[in-house]
Amino acid sequence: KNVSLLAACPSEVALPQWSDHRYRFARRVASLWFEQLEGLEDAIRQRLREALAAKTLVGELIGGSGAHLVDYGSARALRWFAVVPHEGDEPCWTPSRSLGFLQEAGLPTVKCEEVGPALGCSSAGELLTVLGAAARAAEAAPLAEAGEGFVVYFTSVSHQHDQASTPTTLWLGKLKTTEYRLLRRLREKSKTFARGAGCIMVEDVLAEYRKEAGASAVDAALAEEHCVTLERLCRYIFAEDVPPDVVDEQFLQVLEKSKHFTGSDGPRPVAPALCVVAPPLLVDEKLLLHLQSLVGGPGVSGADVAADADSVKRGTSAAETLSREGLATAWHRSSASEPAVYLNHVPWDVERTLLPATVADAAAAPARKRRRAAVEERHKLAAMQLAEDMRRRRCLFVLWGWSEEACKQSSSLLAAGSGSGPGLTHLETDMKADRGKRKP
Repeated sequence: KNVSLLAACPSEVALPQWSDHRYRFARRVASLWFEQLEGLEDAIRQRLREALAAKTLVGELIGGSGAHLVDYGSARALRWFAVVPHEGDEPCWTPSRSLGFLQEAGLPTVKCEEVGPALGCSSAGELLTVLGAAARAAEAAPLAEAGEGFVVYFTSVSHQHDQASTPTTLWLGKLKTTEYRLLRRLREKSKTFARGAGCIMVEDVLAEYRKEAGASAVDAALAEEHCVTLERLCRYIFAEDVPPDVVDEQFLQVLEKSKHFTGSDGPRPVAPALCVVAPPLLVDEKLLLHLQSLVGGPGVSGADVAADADSVKRGTSAAETLSREGLATAWHRSSASEPAVYLNHVPWDVERTLLPATVADAAAAPARKRRRAAVEERHKLAAMQLAEDMRRRRCLFVLWGWSEEACKQSSSLLAAGSGSGPGLTHLETDMKADRGKRKP
């Protein structure tokens, strides 16, 4: 959507610069347009070309594309509905004028219906009454009959006593059916769930869907019916590992396949990742187990997140270090509901891992070729999102054995714990006897 290509003949649609995946819809539209032109008589085609020197046609690609929420059939086709002049203040011609021009040129068009008095509304109140009735009728219309809804054209009306007055389009609007709005929101939620790669709970998706449907004043029974459909669809996506682009481009097919799915599998809750920041040789097995038991959280015991006691030697720990290289592994482990403990000795290492690079760092980076820079930028963005999710939702930070001055100096890590996630944990323990021995 919103991606264009320029071609003077059918062969130019196959040029290498249009081969990228993002041009797929533009290529389909271009191919169908050239097919329609070939089907016109030479004289009509020539007149159409001359007319389009000062005008733009507006149409819709229907059928054959799962991106639509309405089934238009398997055959792709272009349907035209508006003509936009290149000059003047009018947003587009009136529907009657546009459809007359398109039909005279031999192009397929959409249906049009006139709403309201034939001579126009005489007051603002009458206009609002007509518009309100049309909106209620559109919202209540079933998807099988009204499809997505309607495009509304507000036009002026010429009167008999004013022969110089020509009808013009004043404004445009859209009226969507309730069923379509619920289905569109259902598709967006299922796409988000598929992008989550198993780290988004089905229950969270359903709760958000119900909340949005309630805010839209949608019929509760209809909303709950779609909510049941969304749950079955999400569990099907999880069980079959359906990619997000397939959900987006083949939504109707995926939805149809999910209708007979009976599985109940879904992502499990993310597990906490305990990150202890302590000077070297300060945290032994006993203390590590104690810290884990304090911050394990509901349903998670210290033993669940502890390193194997047999592999822990006195005065040290088998806990891994949280680093940039192991960030993806830590995220996937948390997504798989596997609690883990990480032991870092330098606060700066944790900050560098979980805080995004500064603008100054990006400006100081050497210049690269545009394509390589774009790829690196996408990788950097993905890493930043991963780090933010770990920092705000999954990590529990414990500064252990540092002086008050050292803790204050770690302001970035303190700020990292000020969001909505677990953040920085201050542990008050009754260990005054060995505090002096442990203080660095």
